[in-house]
This record gives sequence, structure tokens and C-alpha cells, in this order.
Amino acid sequence: MPAALLTPPSVSASRPATPLADTASRCAPRADFLDELPVYQGDAGALPALTRLFPRLAFSRANGARLQIANILDPALPTLTTAAHQPRDVGDDYLLQTRPGRHVLPWAPLFPKPTRILAGAPSLEKAFHIGRLFIKDETSERYAVFGNKVRKYEYALPNYSARGARQIRTFGSMGSNHCTFLSLTARLCRYMPAGAERPRVRLGLYPQTLGPAVLKKLAIMQASGADIDLLGGDIETGYEILKQRLRRRWHGRPEVAYFEPGGSNALTLLGHVDAILELAEQIAQKNSAMERAPDVIFVPLGSGATAMGLLLGCYLVGWNTTVVGTCSQDKSTWERLLVNGDAHTPFLVANARHLLQRGVTLLKSFGLESPAIASLDADRLFASQFRHDALTWRPAYGVASRLTRAIAARADAEGMHLDPTFSAKAFTTLATWGRRGRLKQRTALFWSTYHSLDPPGFGNPLLHYGSCTPEQILASLQSEHSHV
Repeated sequence: MPAALLTPPSVSASRPATPLADTASRCAPRADFLDELPVYQGDAGALPALTRLFPRLAFSRANGARLQIANILDPALPTLTTAAHQPRDVGDDYLLQTRPGRHVLPWAPLFPKPTRILAGAPSLEKAFHIGRLFIKDETSERYAVFGNKVRKYEYALPNYSARGARQIRTFGSMGSNHCTFLSLTARLCRYMPAGAERPRVRLGLYPQTLGPAVLKKLAIMQASGADIDLLGGDIETGYEILKQRLRRRWHGRPEVAYFEPGGSNALTLLGHVDAILELAEQIAQKNSAMERAPDVIFVPLGSGATAMGLLLGCYLVGWNTTVVGTCSQDKSTWERLLVNGDAHTPFLVANARHLLQRGVTLLKSFGLESPAIASLDADRLFASQFRHDALTWRPAYGVASRLTRAIAARADAEGMHLDPTFSAKAFTTLATWGRRGRLKQRTALFWSTYHSLDPPGFGNPLLHYGSCTPEQILASLQSEHSHV
């Protein structure tokens, strides 16, 4: 996301505080629990679903296509070097090459696919007047690394590593799913070419109330070995993000990779294009309860790659499905204008539209001979098949309204787990559409982005911080981690 999340006034980390003398030594999380977490080891023969839709994208030595997607674990993959020509209008450098004129996008399989499609409880269908309800469940009961954030990293991390990155820099709140899963994935998973060093992760974190869920994520970030910079509110964070963008554009060094907040860019959007293609394969193979394409997909809208990837994927498989994104926050008029150049459109909606435009530009740069690609227009697709809810996120980022809490409790009683920042609000949008009669006789798919973060043996997050209170943990962070 281009700018910081709303900062709760009750927490300030703008300048280091002075903790008790022994607080810093006691308030560090145990790191040994990470070594025992189950992690998917990957399949060197796997390729993303996009290569099955467009076989000429699948890497092989015999393939003469000018651009191919390659599994970074494939022993047949030659040494990758920086490509001489980059699609500069996309704004990011993604292409590598095996030899001059032969471009490659590296990819890594970080968790098993396809993920489950669950039938929604009949009681929820009845309560919210839905023809059929299904849930796309991307959680894992077996592995510690999974889900919508990790789909982005399947493209980003091998790309950064193959380009020689020794540090990956990004930003998020203290309870950021992106910062948590990036730290964990970078530390544990296989995504580097042979002989490459594992890059370090450096996080710029802005304040958030230290509840149990946030403490759990902080413990994972710290135990993963991430370097942490504590920031203040929107202005300081926005300045640091702008500084990193300018450094990348004018003084870019391959050993330092800047990763947008939320992990969303034109490249990582492809992760959820793959997700829709996998869903279409599941339906076609009749190995799930879902027998046809959904009429509507409901998904949280944060940094945008999940929702925009689903939207682009629906277009590529020929579905006239409406994708509904529920905003997780909004910004002031001046911030909308400064970041997105649009003072009137909700902040995350304008950001998503720009992201889709960049993703379409990247896809068109692949040189695919496809009528669907040739006629693809990002603005027309966005206007015709994307809808948004910019009201349900209130009263604040990460804080659920009374209505959202009630609907989440109803879903929880039927075995659906929802978080108050993203998934509970997206499900509230679904329920609201249903109660207004917009889902009768229609098939609705709820795209669950819930992250349980309950790896085996983790237990209570405070156990990893000894006997510290949340206030002492924050003080320890402030004393140990300096500004950017």
C-alpha cells in the first residue's frame, strides 16, 4: 500500500522510550521454535497455473518463446542474469535472462495447491438470502507458510534473490500480515537459485495497539531475524516509503530490494491470477462441491494484488464474475490526492485501479498471441466487473463495528474464522448484499484471507517474551530498534 495505515492515537513510537534496565534482555522472543515449524519443501517440476493457460510461458530449453516462467528450483534452469531490456512503463524491473533475448520470470512453489473450496453452511445461506455460498479456504493445517500473502512471494522472492538482493525492505503496521509472512517465508522457505545467499528482511513498522494477535506477529517477525525500524504515524511512514521509491528509481542497487507495503505490485498480482486459474481447473475437473463459476466473489481490499489478481484471472478464463472488494481503511482528501492523484475516489480503490493498470501492462509485455490479451483494457475491466464497499471498514482500521461483530459471531458458530481487520468486514459486505436481495439465486464465493498463525508449538505469544507486559515489549522494541 502506498501510505501508512491509520495510526491509533493511544500508541506512539515516534521516538525511543527508556525501558526498565533489564527489560530489553527479557523482552526478546524465543527463536528456537521457528526451527521446528513444518514448511513445504517445494516441487522442482511444478509451474504456476498461468503456464497451463498459456503453454508458451512454461520454461524449457526447447521452448523458443522470448519470455518464459521458470521454477527457481528446476535443476535444468541456467544461470540467470539481469535482462538488458526492461518494461520501464510498468515501473518495476522483473525480467531476467538465461541468454541475450531470452527472458525469464523466476517463480517458486511455496505451498501446495490447489487449496480447498468449502460449501457454506445452509444456515448462513438462509440467514443472508444467498442462492449458494462457497468459501475459498487458503489456510493450512499442515504448513506454517501459506495463503494470499505467500502467493505474492512465489513471484517476488525468487525474483529478488535471482537479481542478487541481500536485503528486502518493506513497511507495515506492527501487526502486519505482510511483514509477518515475509519475515517467516524469507527465513524458512526455498526460493533462491543455487548458491545464492538468503536475503535479510528489514521492516519499517508503524504503531498498532499490542493485543494478543499483534504480539504473536511481532514474535514471529523478531524470531525470524528481521531488522526492525520503528516509525511514527502517517507522515513519517509516507516519507520513508517515498524515500525508498526514489532510491529504487534513481539509485537502485540490486542488493537492496524495495517491496511495496502489503506486497502488492504488478508482478505479485499474478499470484492471484494463478489462484483463479486453479479454481477454474477445480470446477472443470469436478473435484469440488462448486460446479460452476461464481456470480460474485467477495474479498478484502488492502494493498490490492489479491482483489486485482482475482479480477484479471476472471477475465482470462472468460468469467463475467463480479469481484467485490471491501476496503480495510481510507485516507484524507489530501492523502488521496497526493498519492493517487484522485481526491474523490476512496484511497484503496484508486490504488487498486492503478495496480490493475500496471499488471495489465506487464501481462501485455509478455508477447502472448491471444485475442483476449490483445483486447484487454484495464479501465474497462475495472468499471464493468469490480465493485467496492468503502463504508464497512468503519469505525477504524482493525476495529469492527457492532454489525460486523454480530455477523462474524454468526459465521464463527458455523466454523468460519474471521479477523476484524480484513475478512470479517468482507463477509459483512457479503451479508449486506444478501440481505438487500442481491444474491438470491446466485452463487457467491467468499475468498478467505484469514491467517490463523497457529503453527504447532507456538502457543501463547507472551510465552516467547518471558514475563513481559505489552508495554515493556513496546519499550524494548523502541530501545533496540532505531529509525530508518
